[in-house]
Amino acid sequence: MSFICGIVIMVVGIFATEPLLILTGVDDPDMLPEATAYMRAYFVGIPAMMVLNFLSASLRAAGDTIHTMVFMAIAGAVHVVVNIVIVVCFGLGAVGVGIGTTVTQTLAAVMIVIYMMRLDGMCRLSFKKLALFKEMVIGILHNGIPVGLQNVIFAVSNVIVQTNVNAYGPVVIAGATAAANLEGYVYTIMNAIAVAVITVVSQNVGARKFDRVKKIIVMSIIAVTVIGLALGALITLFGDQLLGLYLSEDDKLDPELVKDAGKTRLLLTCLPYFLCGIMECLTNALKGMKRAFSSMIISVIGLCGFKIAWITSVKSIFPGNVAMLYLSFPLAWILTAAMTLVLFIITYKQLSARAKQAELAEQLNV
Repeated sequence: MSFICGIVIMVVGIFATEPLLILTGVDDPDMLPEATAYMRAYFVGIPAMMVLNFLSASLRAAGDTIHTMVFMAIAGAVHVVVNIVIVVCFGLGAVGVGIGTTVTQTLAAVMIVIYMMRLDGMCRLSFKKLALFKEMVIGILHNGIPVGLQNVIFAVSNVIVQTNVNAYGPVVIAGATAAANLEGYVYTIMNAIAVAVITVVSQNVGARKFDRVKKIIVMSIIAVTVIGLALGALITLFGDQLLGLYLSEDDKLDPELVKDAGKTRLLLTCLPYFLCGIMECLTNALKGMKRAFSSMIISVIGLCGFKIAWITSVKSIFPGNVAMLYLSFPLAWILTAAMTLVLFIITYKQLSARAKQAELAEQLNV
């Protein structure tokens, strides 16, 4: 299923890349060809990426997070070497980076496939037994589509901001891109904790251990707050040096102006990134409680709807002020987290009451 979906996305992506990039404002004649080439090379690796993500999720659900980490670490090291060889030695530029990503994603997918084919137990992979079973497909789609749409909404909300940022010219685009790369490190940790929340919450909901669910949420929120604040503050504090790593000596843009543009984004999005972590922990807790559709609706309102309304207002009230666009990130995270928390409390009480009723019924039957 994941491989078939990956093929479809790959084909659509390859043909739709250029018009989609133009739609987001990347229409500069110097930027568009490179961006298009990179994206098309990247889309070739989508089938392998889909398989990798599905099998990794299967292992995580069974409590095995170590092997996926090892495979990704190996692929990451290979990625660095491949990028150097392709970009530096062969001079392929942006398309070379895309090829490097595709090669390493495929390598990681192959490693996890081989590992799971050698397993014993419920996570064993057998090509001879691969088939589409109707009930399982329906179950996966029922739970997966809202989660997938929610991730799309998260990405679309970022694209909405980026599209408006692109209107501020090459300097702001370069600064925002460099800052977004640095934010990616914070997001990786926030996302790792949030992904763990899904597994642990769903396991404890299934075991009717609802007191543990509360502890999990509290612990995860404390973790993302402490780690997110510390890492966000460090990156913002050393913004000049870190942003400089993403600037090319051959670039025609003034490096100081690019750094200033990047620091503006870091201050307003990277420093408060822990708010995104809190939002994702609560959102993933709802997914673990089988409230993926409700969680998706909240994301539509809080992430997409709010950002569109905010940007529309800001562009007319504060024209030319890119900082007001960046402010939409933390405000959207706060709004979405608040709405998700209310739904989590309601859902928690409902599930707890049902569990107590079921437990009482079992005692009466005994």
